[in-house]
Parts: sequence; C-alpha cells; structure tokens
Amino acid sequence: DQLGTALGSVADEHLGMAESMRGAIAEDGGRGKVVIFSQFKAAVLHMRAVLAVEGIGTVRIVRSDSRESMGHAIAAFNGDDATHVFVLHASACAAGLTLTAARHVFLLEPFLRAGEEAQARNRVHRIGQTRDVVARTYFTRGTIEERILAWRARTTARAAAATGGSSAATGE
Repeated sequence: DQLGTALGSVADEHLGMAESMRGAIAEDGGRGKVVIFSQFKAAVLHMRAVLAVEGIGTVRIVRSDSRESMGHAIAAFNGDDATHVFVLHASACAAGLTLTAARHVFLLEPFLRAGEEAQARNRVHRIGQTRDVVARTYFTRGTIEERILAWRARTTARAAAATGGSSAATGE
C-alpha cells in the first residue's frame, strides 16, 4: 500500500539523518550540537523517537508544550553536554529563541515560505555565534517537496529581477 511505503521511506530517511547527526555531534570533541526543525508536529515527535532509539540525547518543543516545558528543554540543550539535538516544531519557536550552542541546523522538509526557513536557520546564526553555521534542508525527490523548492527558486528569481538583483524580500 502507498501509505505504508511512504511511511517506510520517511522512517528510512530519518534513520539516515541520525547518521548525519552523529557526524555533527562528533565535532567539537563529541560535544557538537544540532537543531532540527519541522513544520509538522508528527515529524518532530517521530524524529525525537528515532534519535532516542539511536541513543542520541535529544530534547524537543512542539506547539502544545507549556512554557515551563519549553524552558526546561532550552536549558537542557544549552547546558547539558549529553543533550546534543534539539528537535523543534517550527511554528512553536518563532520569536526570540537563541540557540547558538549549535553549529548545525537541519530542516526536515523545505518550508513553503523561504522567510520562515530563514527564521528557523537564524535561531542558530545569531549575535553571539562564534562558529560557522551549517544549514541543510532535506527533501525527497519526486514529491511535493521538490516542487516547493522549484517554485521558491522561481519566486526568488522573479523577486530578484523586480528589485534589481536583491532577493532580500524573499528571505533567500
């Protein structure tokens, strides 16, 4: 069945991403930190479960979390050497969150709006960040995700042409 195949593909992709996380964590003497964003709560919960099974110290925030729970997750990520990955529901973390303890940002899927994607990346790439930030967006070929990226590229090109070459209006 198609749904089972799609879910299996996502699970395989998330397991592959866990290997990418291990590489990022190995940096900085095994103390590397990673932030993962998704627009989908279910993807956040699934990715956290995959990382837990893989033995990677992880915290998460989703939209329905209490302020207290969010505060604990942020403190653990910033202060606990055993917590390497922060998985965030993008809509829950838009304002004022600074995560400069991380050097890597992974987006589980391309966001529809490039500006929201830039805002997610900027949670790590902020004033006080002393290291280069590596950002990576995952997508599956032959899916709507690939079409979103193509649409955004066309939109960015049109905006750049309309503004004389600057794409600042689109967040790209």
